[in-house]
Amino acid sequence: MNPIGIVILLFVGVLVVVAIVRAMGGKGRKTIDRRMEDVVGGGGGFDAGISAELDARMIAGKRSERFQIISDLLKGRTFFKKIDLALIAAGIPLKPVEFLGLVVLSTLVMTIIGIFVGKKVLMTVLFTLIGFKLPFMVLNFLRGRRIRIFESQLSDSLTMIASGLKAGYGFLQGINAAAEQMPPPISEEFRRVVRSAQLGMEMRDALERMGQRVQSYDLDMAITACCVQLQTGGNLSELLETISQTIRARIKLRREISAATAQGRMSGAILVLLPVGIGVALNFINRDYASLLFTTDLGKSMIKVALGMQFTGCWIINKMLQFDG
Repeated sequence: MNPIGIVILLFVGVLVVVAIVRAMGGKGRKTIDRRMEDVVGGGGGFDAGISAELDARMIAGKRSERFQIISDLLKGRTFFKKIDLALIAAGIPLKPVEFLGLVVLSTLVMTIIGIFVGKKVLMTVLFTLIGFKLPFMVLNFLRGRRIRIFESQLSDSLTMIASGLKAGYGFLQGINAAAEQMPPPISEEFRRVVRSAQLGMEMRDALERMGQRVQSYDLDMAITACCVQLQTGGNLSELLETISQTIRARIKLRREISAATAQGRMSGAILVLLPVGIGVALNFINRDYASLLFTTDLGKSMIKVALGMQFTGCWIINKMLQFDG
């Protein structure tokens, strides 16, 4: 295939990546709020009349499903529920079927690019796997970023709620005050907890549903402690301050680990990019010499071995730099 065709196909691939990022990024907060209501209003401790009113309000305001038949077929499957929770945790205003549609589109486009660029089965399979994994990689990145932002706000929010309890506020009033003064995304989740409690849901259920939506270990720890304390009684403000200090210590430890492993990450990036840079430079300096890697069987075998060693090295460096804090 000529270079112009390769450039066109790669340009199409970049457009697919940009389209996936924009679609999963979303712009309308109203849509994601309605998506969150699906999880908030799933039954539990609701009064029947309040639940019916909420369901009616949701049905009236919620946009219709684009792929209703497919959604009905997949509803209830474990992977479908996991995708739904992951989209909500990432704050993405997409439904699971729409996300799966993006996965299919990305896979098809990358497969076509692999067929025309690689012209070999192995290269086509590699491009297909990249196209299939790409939307999930974007989803995991957005979910991790939102969780990190939420956890960075959680300590201050718990301190604010504890101060409200000492001032004579109730627990729900303290959450409402934190929701009004803190920025998103924690303010959005606290508002949903307050709204659920006002509609008749038990505070324990409202907090647990927030934990399911956010999927943060620090938040789960705080929710478990609060639920036990609310049930057994005790000094809740002191407990919240203790949890807040624990979360601050965990965040500090993560930052120290990140600073300690920065040199390793930089070394790994340099080792990965150095062969590519040398190859590009050699292609400009002595094109005939560099072309032997792509025109001879020995050169092609060396490239395959080098790529395998590069991926293995990246995997080893990534495992060495992973810490649970």
